Amino acid sequence: MDTNNPEIDIDELHQDADLSGANLRGAILKEAEISHSDLSNADLRDVDFSGKGQRKRGADLLMVDLRNADLRNSDLSRATITAADATNANFEGAKLKDTDMLKTILKNANMKGADLSGADLREADLSGADLSDANLKNTDFRKAPTGEAHLSGATLTETNFTDANLSGSDLRGVDFRDAIIRNTDFTDANLTDAELPSQYES
Repeated sequence: MDTNNPEIDIDELHQDADLSGANLRGAILKEAEISHSDLSNADLRDVDFSGKGQRKRGADLLMVDLRNADLRNSDLSRATITAADATNANFEGAKLKDTDMLKTILKNANMKGADLSGADLREADLSGADLSDANLKNTDFRKAPTGEAHLSGATLTETNFTDANLSGSDLRGVDFRDAIIRNTDFTDANLTDAELPSQYES
């Protein structure tokens, strides 16, 4: 499928669809149900997968293949991306507010400057991911392996790192004072100029 039409007919999209390498740039896919689909290497820049209103869920991307997909500046607010594989995907500047990314693989993903406020990233694999300058307010990273990730400049207000693994991560200058860091693993992390609470459970 090769289209730049923002009014693409979502009926053309379906579960288990092969959309690998597809050009969907700028498409409006607010109600798309494309779980289990292959979107690897797809151009998804500026795509709107968001849900309308506070109670409306966005697109269903359950268990999709997003490896190497380009999602720069796309709107995935309130979408469901549970258990997806987004290894090496580019989410730079994307809107992922209140997005469900439980157990999603985000190894080496570029999430620089993305808005992940309120997102559910429990048990998501963020090993090597770039979260620098990201908005992580109220983001849930409980039990998430986040080793060797980059968080410089990220906003961490009420961010939950309980039982998360931040070993080997670049945390230079990061302010954790308003974050929840119970039983968080900071082994070999670069904490130069980082701000930590006076008392926390390591």
